[in-house]
Amino acid sequence: MVNNCLALQPPSKQHTSNRAEGATTNKKPAQTTQRDRLYALLYAHKNEDVGLPAILELRIAQFGARIKELRELGADIRNRRETRDGTTHSWYMLVVPESSDVAVGSVTGGAR
Repeated sequence: MVNNCLALQPPSKQHTSNRAEGATTNKKPAQTTQRDRLYALLYAHKNEDVGLPAILELRIAQFGARIKELRELGADIRNRRETRDGTTHSWYMLVVPESSDVAVGSVTGGAR
């Protein structure tokens, strides 16, 4: 897999401001992108299967495109499917080496 030299990091908490206490601003807080939300879910269950229903609960438009974007950023996301009683079940897994503290880059970009 080609690594785009983006060290994808574990999802971060809400960014905090360096403003003095009590200072106000009219800026909206940074929105979390669909890609960020998907990455956070997969990272929370790294090296474990995440069922498609859990991903669909995020209400992400075109989640397959978001997975493709994460893969292009260097994430090792694997998927598997099984058919049981005529129904197809799907799972996705973010593979993170156990010996690595760094997962896959700060996934930022425009909202999707």
